[in-house]
Amino acid sequence: MERVYTYTRTSTTEPEDNNTVVSSLDPPTRDEILAQLEEHFYEHIIEGMVTSEDVKKIADTISNAFDELREKPYGGFAKYCPQKPMLTIIMYHDEWTLFDRERYPGDYSPLEIIPIKGDKIDFSMTIIENTKRISLAYVG
Repeated sequence: MERVYTYTRTSTTEPEDNNTVVSSLDPPTRDEILAQLEEHFYEHIIEGMVTSEDVKKIADTISNAFDELREKPYGGFAKYCPQKPMLTIIMYHDEWTLFDRERYPGDYSPLEIIPIKGDKIDFSMTIIENTKRISLAYVG
């Protein structure tokens, strides 16, 4: 019977750096959010469906949510490679698709889903806590 000898070579590696400085990863300001919302609704909505009061209310709600996320640490895989917090705006064709797709990030992060009532359109704001991202969805 043949014998097999194995040699193990070890080396030291530096520990993971969990104290990543993320000061440059500030969330968008209220003015940036407002500009993004106005641009989106100007391009995608028939005039009169979303009022300026709706846009201001949505911007305030999103801005407050980003302020709450600011002090929380990144979680899950995002703590190793954090990315700048951002707002995405998505228009779906039906309620079921909105309901289904907005829950996908729940596979890797806790979610908080907040309904926002507009004059003619209802919106759904999904806060993805680990990555500090917010998705605004609606049926158009």
